[in-house]
This record gives sequence, C-alpha cells and structure tokens, in this order.
Amino acid sequence: PKPDGGQTFELYDLSSDPLEKSDLAASRPEKVAELREELEALSQHFEANTVIEYATPEFLMPVHLERYSARRLALSSTTLLCSTNYNTVVLPAHVLGDSGWLVYLLAASTIPGEHYLGHHRVFVDDAGTTILRTENLSKTCLRTSPPPENAVGAGVTHLISETPIDIHVYRNLVTDMHLLVAAGGNMWSITEGQIAFHGPLE
Repeated sequence: PKPDGGQTFELYDLSSDPLEKSDLAASRPEKVAELREELEALSQHFEANTVIEYATPEFLMPVHLERYSARRLALSSTTLLCSTNYNTVVLPAHVLGDSGWLVYLLAASTIPGEHYLGHHRVFVDDAGTTILRTENLSKTCLRTSPPPENAVGAGVTHLISETPIDIHVYRNLVTDMHLLVAAGGNMWSITEGQIAFHGPLE
C-alpha cells in the first residue's frame, strides 16, 4: 500500500517463476491494468454478496492444480498434533534441495496472540499425487498463551534436531519477538529471522 492509501501491484509468471522472484509489473503495465480491473470487478461482486458465474468455465493451470493436489493430499497424510485449524503453505521442494512440492501444515489458533508449535512439513511428488515423506517439526503440541504487553522474547527446547529449524524462524517472524532455542546441548537465538549461535548450555 502507498502512503496515500493506494495500492501497488506485482506481476509474476507462475508457470516459469513459481517462487515469484521476477516482478514483471514494470515491463507489462497493460497486463497489470487488465488484472487490476478484473480484481476490482471481483471485489464489487463480493461486496454485493453475489455468486459469479463464468460463461466459459476457467480451469486451473497445471502448476496450480499440482499445488492444490499436493496441499489436499498433505492434509490427509498425517495425524495432526494440534487442533483442526491448520494453515498451509505450498512451495517447490527445491528450496530445501528436494524435488516435488513442500507443504507446510502450520497449526493455527483463532485466539489473537495465541500460537502453536505443532507443525508438520510434507513432501509430495511433482504431480501432487504421492506422499514422499512427512516430518513432524515437534514431538508434541505446544500452545502458548498471548504474551504480556511488555514481553520481548520467548524460549523453547527443541528435540527434533541439533540446531534450530525453519519453523523457529517462522515463529520469530510471526510473533516479532526474540526467540531462544535450546537444541543439541547449545543455545541459539533468532532475531528478525536471523539465527545466531551462543555456545554450549551450562
């Protein structure tokens, strides 16, 4: 959003750039304008609580259908540690050096300020039809109540690996609080998404 209340728009070709690294908005202003008009029309329809019926059915692009299939399969692939409220993020698995799709199942709460540590990640094949492996990112479900207003940090003990993992960075960024992680006999801290090593636990 702009300071004057307007909006800026980004444009990506998801068929060749699924990680959205190359913003094409500046080089394709006509496409941005076209999509912006469609978005505004959709917004008006939703505000009027009407159902949109397309004269010609529109189908998902293959890459979108694969992501959707991977997400749906991942949600049914494992016993969820926490509540039935889970947010999902689907990424190309090559971000972790694997093939196929990487699906994060992130335990969520409907209570403002409350957070869970009971997440999963699921690796799915390219077609979104076969589970390659699942990983629980904690041994159990941990629920944290909304912190007091003057809280500046939190601490957890991590038993799954010898070092902090991506989900700790996620928690740090979501809560905007310093996070101390005891793992592998050492102490680590995470601030603004950056992991720092502090040495052996005494």
